[in-house]
Amino acid sequence: MPSSKLWGVAQLEGLRSYWWDSDPSEQSWVEIRKDMVGRPVIGTELRAPVLDSRGKKNPYYELLNAVQHGHRVYHWNSPEQRLVGYSTVSGRVRTDESLDPGVPWYRVDLIGFTPLDITVDAARLAAVAGDVFAHRERLRERVAGSLYLPFQYRADGIRFLSNYFAKLPNELIEILLGGPVHSSVPARASGFTGGYLQPFAAKSEGKYLAHVPERHEHRSRSHETLVNEFSAWLTSLGYETARNRAIDLAIRDPSVVIEAKWVDGNWAGHIRAAVGQLYEYRYFQLVSNDSRLVALFNEEPDRVWVDYLEKDRAMGVAWMDGLGGFELSRLAKAAIPIER
Repeated sequence: MPSSKLWGVAQLEGLRSYWWDSDPSEQSWVEIRKDMVGRPVIGTELRAPVLDSRGKKNPYYELLNAVQHGHRVYHWNSPEQRLVGYSTVSGRVRTDESLDPGVPWYRVDLIGFTPLDITVDAARLAAVAGDVFAHRERLRERVAGSLYLPFQYRADGIRFLSNYFAKLPNELIEILLGGPVHSSVPARASGFTGGYLQPFAAKSEGKYLAHVPERHEHRSRSHETLVNEFSAWLTSLGYETARNRAIDLAIRDPSVVIEAKWVDGNWAGHIRAAVGQLYEYRYFQLVSNDSRLVALFNEEPDRVWVDYLEKDRAMGVAWMDGLGGFELSRLAKAAIPIER
């Protein structure tokens, strides 16, 4: 019968050791997706057979046993030849026979898929090949044994392996992405250093397509108008606003994260989405774990929804007042004082 189980501590203690075990900052990996058809939605799950086609353990598949909750996984899409984004590990590895009865697979759940803001493709690999080769040599000088790096090191440059999964050292992330590495440890464990928020820049108010894990969400001119106008209003009050690919809007000081929803009649659906997103942003390092949470709407919600958000979810509520400004609920005013 199909079965699924979590690896216990005793089993994990029996696993092999790796060169990065002594460095708690090395918490990133890369999934190399060659076959997209029939695979789970990218950024939702890692999946590899316990035994390969020869009936043997594959050392790269075995790396899934070293993945821990809160680690970061980058995703290389081989058909597109680029890194498409990253996700966060949301649990421990489990073995599962439900995919193919009698044949166990390793599976690891992922959440929070975020597209990359920059392009890391074959051209980028060619541009940084020298640095990537040099990194391997430096690592070889201090590490004995397998490195489990994600590249083929060839005379004509570097290529991603076809081994599905590999370690992605911090130094390689800096080389590939052209910037410093941010720890993927949740803020409550590591201390908050600003996360991935960048100074606010208004997005185009034309329609675009935002990829959200397991669904696609069309955001319209009205959504970006709401975000842009609220940011301008906050700036007029003296606040410094910020955003990133996941978070619509935030304030650095005091620390507030804001999720905007342009409501078209489906209040329940929009409010559920806003609540879930705000909790995830605060839990997974994107903002400080003591950030205040505010849901922003284009019009005033019914009192029952304001009471639900404030009294049950401890979230502030803000909405357009129809006069070019915004109204704030009690908790929103506490989070964002209008007079400072």
